[in-house]
This record gives sequence, C-alpha cells and structure tokens, in this order.
Amino acid sequence: MIELTNEQLDRIDKYLSSELNAAERAEVETLISVDAAWKEAYALRLAVRSAGKNAMHQSMRKKFKEIDSQGTIQKRISPMWLAVAAGAAILVSAVLWLFPTQDPQNLYAEYQTFPNVVLPIEKSGDTLTKRELSYQSYELGKYDQAIALFSELDTIQTVDRLYMGLSYLESENFNAANMLFDEVRATSNPRWSHVADWYQAWLLLKQGNRSEAMVAFERISMASDHRYKADAEKMVKKLKG
Repeated sequence: MIELTNEQLDRIDKYLSSELNAAERAEVETLISVDAAWKEAYALRLAVRSAGKNAMHQSMRKKFKEIDSQGTIQKRISPMWLAVAAGAAILVSAVLWLFPTQDPQNLYAEYQTFPNVVLPIEKSGDTLTKRELSYQSYELGKYDQAIALFSELDTIQTVDRLYMGLSYLESENFNAANMLFDEVRATSNPRWSHVADWYQAWLLLKQGNRSEAMVAFERISMASDHRYKADAEKMVKKLKG
C-alpha cells in the first residue's frame, strides 16, 4: 500500500478539524471512500483524536510504553507514523475493554459528524444573523460557541434543537444532547427526527451503553423508511462481531 505524503496527511487533519470548505471536504470524503491508503490514514488519525479524549489515555499509554520497552512490539513503521501508532494502540486497548469482540477502528470508522446542511458558510462579517452565526460556529467545530448562540435565538426551530444537540454530542455533554434528541425525535418531521435517531444511538455507544446502543441501531435497521436503515444494519453486524 502506498503511503500518503505529508501534504495529503495534512489535508486529512484539516478535514477532521473542519478547516476545509465544502468542495474540499467532498473531495477528501471521496478519497477516503475509494482509496485504501486514505481510508487507513483517516481511521488512524481519527483514532488518535478519540484517544486524546479517553479517560484511560495516560494509563494505557504507560502500558504501551512498558510493552514496547520489553521488545515485544516490532517497530516496522516509519518515524512519521510512530505517534499515530501509539495513539491508535491506546484507543484499541481502551475500546476493547468496552467492546471485546469488535475491532474499534472498524467500529468508529462509521462515525461521521453531521454536516451543516441548513446554513452552510457562504459569507462572513458583521452582517450575519445570530442564527447564521450559530450554524457557522457548528460548521467550524466551535461547538461551545454554537450552543451559546443557539440558546439565544428568539425562536428555536426543530432543526435548531437538532444542531444544538449535535453540538452537545460533539462536546461530550451527553445528557444535554440526549434530551434535545428526544425532543427532535418526538416531532413528525423525518428529515430531522431520523438524524436525531441515528446520533442518539451513537451517543449511547459513546457512553459505553453497548446493549442499549444495539437496541437503538436494531430499531433503526428495522424501519423500512428510515434514512439510516442501511447504516444501522452495518452497525448491528459490527456490534454483534
């Protein structure tokens, strides 16, 4: 497999940090879906970011170093990938503790932050409304700022509640996200309720509630008209290992 250049790896990092415009993001997503080298690099870099948020980060890193110092791990990777491999190993160890029968890299490769499809960034400056600023903050990954702006809207629509919930999810405030997802799911608009359904299932998984997440994904997979039916079927298979 051909290794990516530093420039290509930098593009993946910018994609994960929401620093690319819509066209650039679409190009990266296409490369990840069709090119094995891009897909592997994306999964590893995503693993490193997730590992940084994991409460077990420090203890598992220490364990990795202990094993490495004993010479039980062969260093077959280039120096450029050493930090990536260490981070991935931490995430693998931590998630295997929660999901012993499932490869965590394959599991979390299915997760994608929901894009801003309501008010995509097209302009900037003092002329933006508070609602436009809310969605702009979300698109830029400034989730705390987005939450504050959404909360200040005079009228909060169903879609605004969804994106506020998504912002809480990305900030790992699971209780607040869960309440907002419940409110959106209770509406009769499948365009947004299906999204809330899908990300609420992921919320349960991120909390470590494997059995409840399984029930949620199975419920989605059995709904014939659900927009995430096929994706949910894949998750059920992965969770069953």
